[in-house]
Amino acid sequence: MSKSDALKAKAQQEGASELDLMRAALVESQERYNKQAAEIALMLQGYDKRIEVLEKAVEQSNEKKRVSLSAIEKASDSLMEPMKTKIDAYVGEMDKATAKFQVAEKEKEKNDRWENIKWVIYLFLGVAAAFALGGYIANMAWSAWYDVPEKLDVLNNGI
Repeated sequence: MSKSDALKAKAQQEGASELDLMRAALVESQERYNKQAAEIALMLQGYDKRIEVLEKAVEQSNEKKRVSLSAIEKASDSLMEPMKTKIDAYVGEMDKATAKFQVAEKEKEKNDRWENIKWVIYLFLGVAAAFALGGYIANMAWSAWYDVPEKLDVLNNGI
């Protein structure tokens, strides 16, 4: 007979003390606890095995993805290599064209400044010529108007 059976038998006897009853209840409670702990341990072991299987499956999947990604990168690099040289050539041409355009813009700005300066000079010379011509015409008209009597005197004297 086991110790727990002996305690149970003693607790069931007539005139069993409260201490005997408590010991028997404690032993029974301990046995239930141990049984449930063993069941929980078995369940956890089963879960551990399942988790290990899932981890392996995830690792294999990740490895396949890594292989697939590297294969895709290699394939895309091999497909894009001829395009890269053409794209680089186009980019180079665009850079040259942009540089030429910027130089042309700077030259245009410089030429525009000189054009503006030339127009100011032409305008100044035109105004000066207009005043000079106007003055000459006015002087001619003035002298022609006031020199007429003198010319008439010369003519009269000559006749």
